[in-house]
Amino acid sequence: MCSSDLSEVGDLPLMTADGTHLTGSDAMVKVTPVVAGDSQSLKGETPGIVAAEKTAGLPSYLGQYIPESVGEYELRVSQLASGGLSAVYYDNMWLMGEPALERVDPTVAFDWGSGAVTPYGRDYVSVRWTGKVLAPATEAFTFFVYADDGVRLYIDHELVIDAWDEPQTLERRASVALVAGAYHDIVLEYREETGAAACSLQWQSYSTRRQVVPATSLHHALSIAGSPFVLEVLPGRADYPFSTAVGAALGDAVAGQRATFTIQARDAMGNDKITAASRDDAADEFTVELAGPVSLGATLEYIGNGQFNRSEEHTSELQSPLQSR
Repeated sequence: MCSSDLSEVGDLPLMTADGTHLTGSDAMVKVTPVVAGDSQSLKGETPGIVAAEKTAGLPSYLGQYIPESVGEYELRVSQLASGGLSAVYYDNMWLMGEPALERVDPTVAFDWGSGAVTPYGRDYVSVRWTGKVLAPATEAFTFFVYADDGVRLYIDHELVIDAWDEPQTLERRASVALVAGAYHDIVLEYREETGAAACSLQWQSYSTRRQVVPATSLHHALSIAGSPFVLEVLPGRADYPFSTAVGAALGDAVAGQRATFTIQARDAMGNDKITAASRDDAADEFTVELAGPVSLGATLEYIGNGQFNRSEEHTSELQSPLQSR
């Protein structure tokens, strides 16, 4: 009989045996170690966790956009949330005006019958569902839309089902190639004239049985704090291929008389420069060279709306810079 103290760890001394009371031919006893006492499995230590692979998280994102036209805009930043599509209900058949109701519908599987579609309307109403659909597999999916009355379905901004002017109950279908893990844009529009009202959205593929598109595959956008952000897009730096000059002085002039023409500064997108000239930015510098029998100089004056007026007169100057912003 032997015992051990589990609080003792490490490579402990071997146990010993007393063979003085053994009888018989060649009677003997010995102790042989089978596993070293400092083996990992015998140390009595609390197991630890080792990360064999680390994947960086996504705490921040970089968003970029390139505006082309100047003006005031709203920049909306949203986060996708699973659990259904954004639904906007209208008390008219044309998806116009102020919504009667806005909410998130987990699925599109409605049979209103002769009941109310919006809080106040059962006839002559319309609904638009928007969001993204996430396919469970990369394959062709057949979408089935059942509606009473009109319906339109867009996938990735392409109209795949158009039965908007159908006055009777119907089912339409369209096959669309979807990619697993990719969020595909989806818009479903519905209108009800009179009588019973119903609308449903189903799908089917090789690996997916026909069913109502589940809430787990439908996503809607939620605006982050502060969104939408109001911003103003201003013209960029002046760009010579888009800047123009007009005026009679470009064609002829009379000796001893002031001749003028106007330069319209524009940026690379063709937007008129609308801020006053400045000599602080060399990148916006215009250089005018006048070549002829005599040296001519030009005075340049900003007259507003990105326009510059140039007057020629007889001087010894050869060129004059113009800067704008």
